[in-house]
Amino acid sequence: SLQTYAAQKSLATTSLGTTSNSNATTTGFRVEVTHSVFGSLSYLDQVRSMSETSIVIGMHGAGIASSIHMPVGTALCCGIVEIFPEGEFKTIKGYSSLARKLGHQYERINVAPAHTSLQGTTVAPELVTTALN
Repeated sequence: SLQTYAAQKSLATTSLGTTSNSNATTTGFRVEVTHSVFGSLSYLDQVRSMSETSIVIGMHGAGIASSIHMPVGTALCCGIVEIFPEGEFKTIKGYSSLARKLGHQYERINVAPAHTSLQGTTVAPELVTTALN
């Protein structure tokens, strides 16, 4: 569940175009956090990756559309946390409808403009933790 994940989260910090894994074991659950730039993966690799994913945390964009390949939601799986820059995206609902149709939990994080630039977006870890709870 999203709450279980939040209790054991281990966030990976990576640079654009790289992939890294971080594992954490807490209270009998294993969490693997993977960072991927989907534009650098083949379509088959994207489908394979998403079919093994429980929670997607990402910036609003086409990459989240791949969540359609995630397992159908159950009591213990799955969710999407979508990150938006505050402002021009205020009225956009993002992928919330897709998440609901797939039985996934959905949370939205709005990030202040001061934390978004062409170089990337910075999200405070507590915002992610709150979204996962």
